[in-house]
Amino acid sequence: MHGGATLVLSVQEDDGQLFEAETPHFFRIVLSDHIQSGKLEIPKQFARRYGNNFSNLACLNVPNGDVWKMKWGQNDDFWLQDGWSDFVKHYSIKHGYLLVFKYEGNPVFHVIICDRSTPEVKYPMVTKENWGKSKLGDEHLLS
Repeated sequence: MHGGATLVLSVQEDDGQLFEAETPHFFRIVLSDHIQSGKLEIPKQFARRYGNNFSNLACLNVPNGDVWKMKWGQNDDFWLQDGWSDFVKHYSIKHGYLLVFKYEGNPVFHVIICDRSTPEVKYPMVTKENWGKSKLGDEHLLS
């Protein structure tokens, strides 16, 4: 190595038990491909662990009270698809945004949206007319 130091980290195995959250989380950094393709992949490790419990629809709860339903795509992986593009458009999600998903059980996720500089976005207000309605494309799924 020229003019630099090498840092070596050693990891010690711990025989203790690990804590696992009752409501696990994962995050995704949105890339241009997620916007252009109309789908967002779920991390493989998360999907392997919890995917057997997924139904055909995912329900995304947003802090403003909005509820979105999306269809899962699946082969060896899981991804959000039908409804994802509408969700992206509605919240003006762009390349570099951070989405934090809290899994609350089949098929519900609480989602927090952070912009490129990492603060949480200001969400559109939910009106009395659209409160409690979910979208799958143009079809309202909840009354």
